Amino acid sequence: MLKQSYDVGSVISPPSGKGWGGCESRYTDPPPAPPGGRGEHHSLGAYRIGAPFIVPALAACAAGLLLCAWLVLGGAAKPALALNNGLARTPPLGWDTYNHYPCNPTEALMKAQADAMVSSGMQNVGYQYVNIDDCWEAANRDGAGNLVADSSRFPDGIAAVAAYVHSKGLKLGIYTDIGTETCFNLPGSYGHEVQDANTFAAWGVDYVKVDWCHTSGLGKSAAQLYVTMRDALNNAARPMVFSICNWGQQAPWDWGPWLGNLWRTTPDISDNWASMLLNLDANNQHAASAGAGGWNDPDMLEVGNGGMSDTEYRAHFSLWAIMAAPLIAGNDLTNMSAATRDTLTNAEVIAVDQDAAGKQGAVARDDGQGRQVWAKQLQIAGQRAVALFNRTSITTTISVNWTNIGLSAGSATVRDLWAHANLGSYTNSYSATVPSHGVVMLLVIGSEPAPAPSPTSCANPFVDITGNVFSGAIAALYCRAAISGTDATHYQPAAVAPRGQFARLIVKGFGLPLLTPTTPTFSDVPPTYFAYPYIETGHTLGILSGYSAAQCTTAGAAYPCYLPNQPITRAEVVRLVVKAAAYSLITPGTPTFVDVPPNNFAYQYIETAAAHGIVRGVDATHFAPNLDVRRDEMAQIVYQGVTTP
Repeated sequence: MLKQSYDVGSVISPPSGKGWGGCESRYTDPPPAPPGGRGEHHSLGAYRIGAPFIVPALAACAAGLLLCAWLVLGGAAKPALALNNGLARTPPLGWDTYNHYPCNPTEALMKAQADAMVSSGMQNVGYQYVNIDDCWEAANRDGAGNLVADSSRFPDGIAAVAAYVHSKGLKLGIYTDIGTETCFNLPGSYGHEVQDANTFAAWGVDYVKVDWCHTSGLGKSAAQLYVTMRDALNNAARPMVFSICNWGQQAPWDWGPWLGNLWRTTPDISDNWASMLLNLDANNQHAASAGAGGWNDPDMLEVGNGGMSDTEYRAHFSLWAIMAAPLIAGNDLTNMSAATRDTLTNAEVIAVDQDAAGKQGAVARDDGQGRQVWAKQLQIAGQRAVALFNRTSITTTISVNWTNIGLSAGSATVRDLWAHANLGSYTNSYSATVPSHGVVMLLVIGSEPAPAPSPTSCANPFVDITGNVFSGAIAALYCRAAISGTDATHYQPAAVAPRGQFARLIVKGFGLPLLTPTTPTFSDVPPTYFAYPYIETGHTLGILSGYSAAQCTTAGAAYPCYLPNQPITRAEVVRLVVKAAAYSLITPGTPTFVDVPPNNFAYQYIETAAAHGIVRGVDATHFAPNLDVRRDEMAQIVYQGVTTP
């Protein structure tokens, strides 16, 4: 697991003009402790995962004749799930105003492009989002602080555009910025996240792209800023895809899977070959972070905008598809050449992008001379999507060996996805002539190699958990390296669990990426403290927080404080596990436990955990929320949260 360090508030703004991306802090006191017991104070969600997060060094594939198939085909661990909002289970397909109409969206334009998405056949092959980028807003919010559309551009308002787009069977996307202003200096969402999310939901928006301009001086990291918008969107009355557009700043591939449905890994793309390669190579390095519900975003497509040849556009589209990237067109859909339309609507290539396995393809072989083999493992066993990519200035022959792409040697059938032709069976390898700056894209159907032997179970070293009702959870978390004993052979299951120890267990148990700022957040958690990186990670990802200034003073600690050595209660543990597991909160009509009324700070979390079978009461009607948790019960609750859907 890689540890990502960042400087809090170390952010930059784009140069004037186009901005960076059509995509272009205050530390405030927590609110007073909620009624019903002590506990964490910020209602921030989190993300369910099932394996440690590892970023592979795929860039090394470009150095000489290096085989990288084990990284491409599942050798590196990755999150089992990204943001658990049920959206973007495959990469989003759609269109956006920015690449062709920067700072010039209009109501008429959106309707025309929606019409063209249908009439061109794009809707039939899966495109559904019609996205408004920057410059749709009026210069100021209204008297109630709400965003309003520029009436000269959108005379009938955004809700009317949404209704029109929906009438075509499509979905509407919109743009905002996580900073104080957008990249074109219109109102940003900083400090208005909940208000704006509710506004978008009321208008019927289905997809929200959130840029990164004007964030300098806010005193927060990118993850801390974007987690606020994530929670606002999750709690809005309408499901909306969350697109994080911070240009690859502060390593969004580390924290993006827990915050958004897609996250930009690159600077803005431009309509030229060099820019396309730059974003391709940058995105290739982070294949392990992508998966169903969360995708690396190398920026929108330039296909059809005129700066590259049709051959280059076909390569651009093919490589975005094999990387399981969002396919967001950026051309004028009302005026496409036949070649552009054929590229954007190739159903066989789109099927590679949309494959349900949710794996991002990557470089499997690079000869160091500009000839590359890209490969993507598909859902059906024995199937690989392959792109033979020629980066050179001359036509050349490129070969793929079955063993390079994770298949067994022997016979395999080959289909050309651009020629739409079955090419026959080939033994051990296939070679094709590839034009300069071109690609040959294949479906290879062969045999999977014999699976590697399953690892043997690790031995339980703790002599004091024999007969303990929670021994299975303790042993399982030990084998995941999530917990350790008080010495080599003792766990001390009856000992009280402190808050610092719990932070370490929840981060390691859920496999969260370590996110450690250069300046400690809490006065009582210095970098030398054993749980420092885990407390900082949980705080950055919005799972846990510290205490109010008054509570810190009462405890004799300087604000902001975490009180890591204070025992943690049953209510606190349950609340944090439910947040880490990203369960939808449940509110029953009648409370399950008489000692956890609806005004208890952990009421919804305890009810949710009980409904999922993660916890039980101390008897049929009592939960004892303020009881300090023992180490064995702590392990059981975390294990249940990690393993229970």
